[in-house]
Amino acid sequence: LPPSVEGKSFAAAAAGHRGSSREVLYFAYTHLIRGVQDDRYKLIRYRLAPDQTQLFDLQSDPHETVNLYSLPEYAPVRARMESLLLEQRDQYEDTPTPFTAAFWDPQQ
Repeated sequence: LPPSVEGKSFAAAAAGHRGSSREVLYFAYTHLIRGVQDDRYKLIRYRLAPDQTQLFDLQSDPHETVNLYSLPEYAPVRARMESLLLEQRDQYEDTPTPFTAAFWDPQQ
């Protein structure tokens, strides 16, 4: 990829090679949704009224039908994924503009 393009090349995947180009996927949609996914879990945070967060086990629930976020037995996974979300936010500098800062600061 040229230096002006953010991201990773999917050329190998398009050519049919299996494997992952990322260990963690960070995603965002407007100022309302942020999420992070690793090889097993996906955490999605929605800044809506009211705010909502979802946690899915992609191995046992690949269609994301059961939200595990509020289940006590998933507290360690929830904490790890929330920490990962913040790490990825910082890595991709998803805080400096008024548009993206609104997601992280509920007072805005």
